[in-house]
Amino acid sequence: MPALPSFSISAFADASEQEHGLIGWDQRYTQISSGRFEGTVTRLDFGRVSISEERLNVSVAEVTAPPRGKVVLVLPAPAEDSRINGNRREGPGFLHLGGHEINVLTAPNTQGYYVTLDEHDLPTLDKRKTGPLCSIEAYPGAYELGAWITSIMSVAPENLQRSPRELGAALPEHIIDRISDLCTFLSSTNRKSLTESYAHAVVRKARRIIAARSQSQLTVTELAQAIDLPEHVVRSAFMQAVGVSPLVWLRQHRLDRVRRALLKPEEARKGVAQIAMENGFFHLGRFAAYYTQTFHELPVDTIRSVIG
Repeated sequence: MPALPSFSISAFADASEQEHGLIGWDQRYTQISSGRFEGTVTRLDFGRVSISEERLNVSVAEVTAPPRGKVVLVLPAPAEDSRINGNRREGPGFLHLGGHEINVLTAPNTQGYYVTLDEHDLPTLDKRKTGPLCSIEAYPGAYELGAWITSIMSVAPENLQRSPRELGAALPEHIIDRISDLCTFLSSTNRKSLTESYAHAVVRKARRIIAARSQSQLTVTELAQAIDLPEHVVRSAFMQAVGVSPLVWLRQHRLDRVRRALLKPEEARKGVAQIAMENGFFHLGRFAAYYTQTFHELPVDTIRSVIG
């Protein structure tokens, strides 16, 4: 007898919290645009199949990879300036193979659906043809499939309350059948997998350098030298791939480290000044202004919310 499905809604008050909202995913979120963070992850779980809906109210830079052994159908809602591996997000959605990392820049007020299945439930999927990331735009039923998944989530609470056993018995197999049909189509045609732009390749190298030198305060000049590219090329790559300059990116990266420290009681006890200086902010007034502009609260208020 199949297990009863479960339905949950989790709310998050910080990007570093929401990066753990998709179960089993390897993710890191960095808030880019200003605003008090508000996000939710709604999950309908059938065991073999799950559907998650994620909402974010601010722009977030994501490094994200689904669990290994899984295949995820990603159905993003329309957004004007979201990007995947440096390319503007277009079309009705894509398949994302577990264990393969991508970089996503979300627009403010983003919404997306993630249908997660076991890879062995999709024997018609030819990964040699689809690659780790494959658009479903050419699939004739792509938009109808997206609308169907959205409708499942919209009525899930009511259906679970009325007939949970029937829902758990029939719907998972139906979802697997629909996505199997999609995989058959994608594997039988010469579909090009989604590839990264040159700009994103530059930014990806930059991010690795920034992560490796997290204890130092890199300048844009030093970053360009480490990548072995002219500064103007690095600036152009950042603007194309993530929509902000490398100077802003470096600052947001350091602000993210500060906020993560302030949200940990054992770190927060060091105090705002020490944590700020440990992350390269030596003008504390300017730091407080940047922090407040981004997160819409004073750094001391963040500490008080954690340790009182």
